[in-house]
Amino acid sequence: MFVIFGFGHVKAKKVGETHPMGCPNCNNVRSFDIVEQSKWFTLFFLPVFPYSKNKIMVCPICQRGKALENDEYERYMSGDVDHKEMVNEFEVKKEELENLYNEGHIDINEYKRRMNSLKYERTIS
Repeated sequence: MFVIFGFGHVKAKKVGETHPMGCPNCNNVRSFDIVEQSKWFTLFFLPVFPYSKNKIMVCPICQRGKALENDEYERYMSGDVDHKEMVNEFEVKKEELENLYNEGHIDINEYKRRMNSLKYERTIS
C-alpha cells in the first residue's frame, strides 16, 4: 500500500489593497495587493489542512512583495498607515545595519541579505 503525501501546496487570497506606493523593485507607483497565503499538507494530492499562514503585500506589476507582521497587517486593513512614518522606520533600520557592519558585528553577505529584506519596507509618500 502506498501513501502519497506532501507539503507546500499554496493557496492565496487577496483581502485588500494598500494606498498607492512606490515599488523598490520595478519603481511603479501602484496600490499593492494584500494577500493571505496559506501552505497546506496534502494527502493523495488533495489539501488536508493548513500548516502555515502568511500575510504579504505584493506589487501588482512585478509580483515582488514583503511579508507583513500582524500589527502591520492590521494597520493596512484598517487604512491607518502613515507612509512618511514607514519611510523613517526604513532609514533608522538602514542606519542600524550600517553600524553593525562598520563595527564588524556582521559580514558583507549578512549585511546585503538584511538590506535586501528591508528594501520592500520603503514606500513613497
